[in-house]
Amino acid sequence: MKRIESLLLLAIVVLMSSCWKEEEAVDPYPRGNSMEAQLEMGSGYEDQIYFNLGDNQIVKSNSKYLWDIAFSCQSDSTIRLNSGRNIRAANSGLTDFLLVNDTSGQEFKWDWSNGKNDSTALYGAFFSDNIFIIDLGSDADFNSLGFIKARFTLDGENLQVEYASLESNDTKTVTLIPDQAFNHVHYSFLTDEYVSAEPPKDSYDVVFTQYVYYFEEEQLAYLVVGTLINPYSTVCYKEFELAFDDISASEIDEGKFSTDHDIIGYDWKYFNLGEGTFVVQDEQNYILKDSDGFFYKLHFTGFYNKNGEKGYPVIAHAKI
Repeated sequence: MKRIESLLLLAIVVLMSSCWKEEEAVDPYPRGNSMEAQLEMGSGYEDQIYFNLGDNQIVKSNSKYLWDIAFSCQSDSTIRLNSGRNIRAANSGLTDFLLVNDTSGQEFKWDWSNGKNDSTALYGAFFSDNIFIIDLGSDADFNSLGFIKARFTLDGENLQVEYASLESNDTKTVTLIPDQAFNHVHYSFLTDEYVSAEPPKDSYDVVFTQYVYYFEEEQLAYLVVGTLINPYSTVCYKEFELAFDDISASEIDEGKFSTDHDIIGYDWKYFNLGEGTFVVQDEQNYILKDSDGFFYKLHFTGFYNKNGEKGYPVIAHAKI
């Protein structure tokens, strides 16, 4: 029932918006008491917040309207879309910019939130000269930000992007150059500029953001508010059997760890239609291992600020 209620709310939202490191031995370290933090995403879920569990602090925060695409700094050369703004893409099947000028008959796709390279809308875009149409999503008032058309070409490790507005053939070309200190380099088609969206890849563990989740059974995509793990080398698994206070180092099962970006995800809360509020499921716990080999337990204890505004998730976590 909770899942159905959540899906009903998410459907309304959509309609409105239209390398692993080599493992090293870790010396014994002090296990502290549980710490708490509130993340201010805002009632419109505008901010994407990068958080470090060990320091219990926000490393970086940026607006989800800041960037459109991200190019992987790893060897996989993956191109990702900012699904926090409901950005999606379609392969026009054409190679001539002059012939790509509308969206009729196009099959748009979103990036799947699991983070797998072959589950991105632009997977293999540089394998051909085909032009892709990119829906730039909507602004805070749910107004369309328009469409661009783009061709992607690999030049060694770099990515060349030739693009124009859908109605124009006045193209621009930019080159995205990987920086190994980061997971991705980011670019905005709206402002025609490179942007600094992420902190260094070894500085955070999780990011709180809005993103598109695809429900396979229903074959529906929804904008959700949730938590993604750092793809650099953070891993996680769900621990719903034990109470938060009962989770200790002896309970950790490293065979359960997952690299799926959305393993924590969005469903640590659900929407209560009767009360018109989000309810946090604080009995749902998560075990994480960071890039330095430290283990943490985490759960959510709130989603509202002291003024009763949604979009302010509260987490409790502890090193174990």
